[in-house]
Amino acid sequence: MTTFAEFNKQTSAKEVASSFGEFIRGRNVVITGVNPDGIGYGIAEAVASQDPALVIMTYRSQSKSDEVLKKLRASYPNVSYRPLQMDLSSQISVRTAAKELNKWPEPVDTLFNNAGVMSVQDRTLVDGIDIHFATNHLGHFLFTNLILDKLLASVQSSVPGSTRVVNVSGGWHSMSPVRFDDLNFEGKHIPVDQEPNKEKLIKLGFDPSKPYVPEVAYGQSKTANILFSLYLTKRLHEQGILSYAICPGGVMTEIGRHVPEKRAQQIIASGILDKTQEQGAAPALVAAFDPALTEKSGVFIDNCQFRDPSPHASDPAIAERLWHLSEELVRERFVI
Repeated sequence: MTTFAEFNKQTSAKEVASSFGEFIRGRNVVITGVNPDGIGYGIAEAVASQDPALVIMTYRSQSKSDEVLKKLRASYPNVSYRPLQMDLSSQISVRTAAKELNKWPEPVDTLFNNAGVMSVQDRTLVDGIDIHFATNHLGHFLFTNLILDKLLASVQSSVPGSTRVVNVSGGWHSMSPVRFDDLNFEGKHIPVDQEPNKEKLIKLGFDPSKPYVPEVAYGQSKTANILFSLYLTKRLHEQGILSYAICPGGVMTEIGRHVPEKRAQQIIASGILDKTQEQGAAPALVAAFDPALTEKSGVFIDNCQFRDPSPHASDPAIAERLWHLSEELVRERFVI
């Protein structure tokens, strides 16, 4: 059996899935934010290729969900698929979706927290929270906790450590720590350790002096994804659940729809988008199904290999602080 040590930047999600097929067959998988042109579809297609029992896919757009289901059923007709409507930016929507999923009889063996939003140009609040943080982190935080019993039910019938939560983060986490003192870019004072990476922002052509920088908002949400995995594994590994965060790398997907046209053309011309959809999904498959991974393996997978994230994304104390902040923002306490 191939291990993650043999995978690299060019490895495709289907290659990874094929290597770990015995750990996918018969499993129940949930993937948030699956649309035809995103990382979520790459994950779904690779998983479906190895005969899982059930693939649950959340969506915002009915038409895109229908397109995804049509494509998957044409290629892998023997797999059961179940769509679930959910807007991760809305706590009401997340609670409604979780309630629906909890009615279904199947346990959840693997949860891919994949959905995301990037570079919304104007400061936008949803439920009083920056839209990047609300969608990319807080919605997934709430959803994961609300369906935790489904994950724990999987542990009862599986090998401990094979039940996993995979959070799709990214290299942009290096742009910013979590801004605990000014989460919503209201112009409040923040300490030095919460300031964005100004040098990197300037190098990429962004002005860090602006009160709201979309890339900083996105960056702090990606940091939160890693810290969330760090905390989950710390608290749940003894109960048989592990969590990892992954970096898809540079992939042309719909997440860039808010990037201004001129800036988008510059990004394309730079060559930074150097991965296919399948290559971008590959690290998520490693994180979800490689049986060699343990709570001591690491937390962040990039190009199918573990690497250290930025210090502000790897501190257990910061992860715990984020957990408590997240509980405050969803107005519910979760004891795990």
